[in-house]
Amino acid sequence: ILNNALLLFRKNGLSGTTVRQIEKASNLAVGTIYIYFGDKNQIFCALLLEGYDLLISHLKETPQAGSGKNNIENGIDRYFSFAFANPEYFNLIFYTVQSNGQGVLDLADKESKTYEELKKRKERCLIFVKEYVRGIRGDLSGKELENTAEVTWSMLAGVILFFSKDDKKRFDIISQQAKKMIVNSLLSI
Repeated sequence: ILNNALLLFRKNGLSGTTVRQIEKASNLAVGTIYIYFGDKNQIFCALLLEGYDLLISHLKETPQAGSGKNNIENGIDRYFSFAFANPEYFNLIFYTVQSNGQGVLDLADKESKTYEELKKRKERCLIFVKEYVRGIRGDLSGKELENTAEVTWSMLAGVILFFSKDDKKRFDIISQQAKKMIVNSLLSI
């Protein structure tokens, strides 16, 4: 179910995908999905949780030896690597939800376990970015550190969204330039 839903969400977006389409792609009888999921948003949230878990595992793999500059450069490379190794999940997390005018947490009932799990994973990703930023800018703290981490995270997502559809060689050039600019800007603020 989830594999077929992932492909359909990527192809049709959140609003363009129906439970019936997911059932049909999964060779299930009408209504069978409701045994496992309450609605389409629950399916989407299950995929978001999978995507965040993959992203977190990619970010965890970043070597911690060396300077703060090396760590943030490695972290950025891991983020780019995640996007290319898992384009469906990257798009779900960073594009599909937002293209519907929603945030990741808007899809789950605020009282649900899924909401809490999504929130934890989203916060964990931001913690990684904060750690990278703090490694290069130990003088930042509190709201300034949080804002800098969110800006860095968003800039990287934007580079991927805009240039990942180009050929790999062009993306490599653009992504390396983006990495250089981000690191240099962090060193100078």
